[in-house]
Amino acid sequence: MRVLVQCVAAEDPDLERAPADVVVRPYDLEPDDLQQLRRVLRTLVTTAARTVIVDLSDVGELRRTNVVAILVGAAREARTTGSTLHVVNAPADGRHALFVAGIDDVSAVPAPAYEVSVGTAPLPEALAV
Repeated sequence: MRVLVQCVAAEDPDLERAPADVVVRPYDLEPDDLQQLRRVLRTLVTTAARTVIVDLSDVGELRRTNVVAILVGAAREARTTGSTLHVVNAPADGRHALFVAGIDDVSAVPAPAYEVSVGTAPLPEALAV
């Protein structure tokens, strides 16, 4: 069974009972979405020992630096519970900061059983021309 949690603006999902392995997919992020991503990651890494993989494939270039900063903060908070963060498709200019924070860059996202989406996901109909 696959669980997909789509975050709604200004309403954080209840993630305290999320499983040990979670994939987070930020999409097109507005400033409020960045704050929600920060809160989602904080909840995931501080309420239980988890492995959180963040897929940056769909994060726009404008927001990548912000997302890297959020990930560095989440990695610091993760140490309190023994959680770990991993990143897929890390931006080249953010890899050093992620490495220093102890965040591994993995090559692919495993098939997630539990996935959290933050921001506006692209509509498949809009992509088909």
